Amino acid sequence: MSAMSFCMSTTKAKLAALDAETPPSTDADYLAWKEAKITAAMKKKQDGTATYTSIDEIAAKFGFDAR
Repeated sequence: MSAMSFCMSTTKAKLAALDAETPPSTDADYLAWKEAKITAAMKKKQDGTATYTSIDEIAAKFGFDAR
């Protein structure tokens, strides 16, 4: 197994373990905040006022070429 392959498999296993160990939040304040953010984003999308930053713009900001 190559070093890169080992690193990727180890990283995937660690991420899976973190995800498995993290139960959904039950914090009422967080859930209300999350719902408000989703509702606001959906409203902006429906009324055509949502703005998006392309992956190309984000990549360029960090010195990468996304394509």
